[in-house]
Amino acid sequence: MKRFEFRLERMLKFQRQRERQAELHQQEARLELAVAESQVAAMAERLLETAASISEQTVRPGVQHARPTGFEHLVQVEQTLEAARTRVRAAQGHLDRATQERVGAATEAEALNLLRERSWNEHRKEVNRAQQVKLDDTALRQWSTGAGGT
Repeated sequence: MKRFEFRLERMLKFQRQRERQAELHQQEARLELAVAESQVAAMAERLLETAASISEQTVRPGVQHARPTGFEHLVQVEQTLEAARTRVRAAQGHLDRATQERVGAATEAEALNLLRERSWNEHRKEVNRAQQVKLDDTALRQWSTGAGGT
């Protein structure tokens, strides 16, 4: 009997490789999101510190000249915070796309794997049928040889 051969084996290997790459891409996107979220947290903390510093400066007498610079710094920190939030949204979108890519690759690989299993089962059935026919022929020959001799 011929050896089992799945005609789509190369495609299955390619899809499995694509799935692994998609998984790595998803991990990179998760890391990118985590970094962006930590930047937002750091900027929010910095904004609070700057606001507290400005409040202290306005309460202390004789520090009036520092207020415009403090407010300008506050505005810069707010702009940096908003830019960091924008990076978080972009990173979340990137992660969503990477997740969809991974799910798609996994689905395709699983479908091909299922086809391979079905093909393997059909091959096994054919092999078993062929072996049964061979055994039946052998038994029939032995029986006919034994019956003819008596």
